[in-house]
Amino acid sequence: MTEYKVNYPQATQTALQGRPEIIAQRYRLNTAGIAEDVAKNQRLPRLDMFYRQETTGAGDQYHSSWDQQWSNETVNHMFGFSFEFPIGNRAAEAAYSKVQKQQQQEKLALENIREQVLTDVNNSMHNLNNSYLEISERLAVAEAEKNVTLNHLAFQESGQRNTMSPEFLNLKLNSDERLANARITAVQTVIQYNLALVDIHRAQGTLLRYFNIDIADMPK
Repeated sequence: MTEYKVNYPQATQTALQGRPEIIAQRYRLNTAGIAEDVAKNQRLPRLDMFYRQETTGAGDQYHSSWDQQWSNETVNHMFGFSFEFPIGNRAAEAAYSKVQKQQQQEKLALENIREQVLTDVNNSMHNLNNSYLEISERLAVAEAEKNVTLNHLAFQESGQRNTMSPEFLNLKLNSDERLANARITAVQTVIQYNLALVDIHRAQGTLLRYFNIDIADMPK
């Protein structure tokens, strides 16, 4: 069986860029950064420009006063500026302090997730390498048991008297059983290696790509 080679620096870089939980946490951090910018702007003095138009009219009934608004040119226009400088500005300062703390929490959460992902990649690579090494050991054991069984079979086919004795038959049956168990263990080890191979792709966030599964992009 050909060993699947994994480049550790490349695997960690891929995991740090592609793991879903890291991507989601980065979005949360970006959102917290936007909220901080908004709260920061709320602390600044406020200067507004406004324009207002008013029409007036008088009459015994509403429809006559409505007509006078447009026929007598009683339209007033107002244009100006409004400046606000809050003293103390406690509400805005409190809101700004709150979002700053929130952003720090999101940064710490991102670092924690990064550490967890790196640990996950390390464990997955360790399991992958150990599984591959164990395959060779299990196959060697199965091959040795096979040779023992073949020797017993050759001795039995030689036609010697003691090949039908209870001691020899018991020895041969035990050898057959050990060979069967060794082969089962070898197959299980190969299965574990394939599971470890899947797990290393999961740890990198490339499991779907490994199985050639495409997810449709969100509509823009």
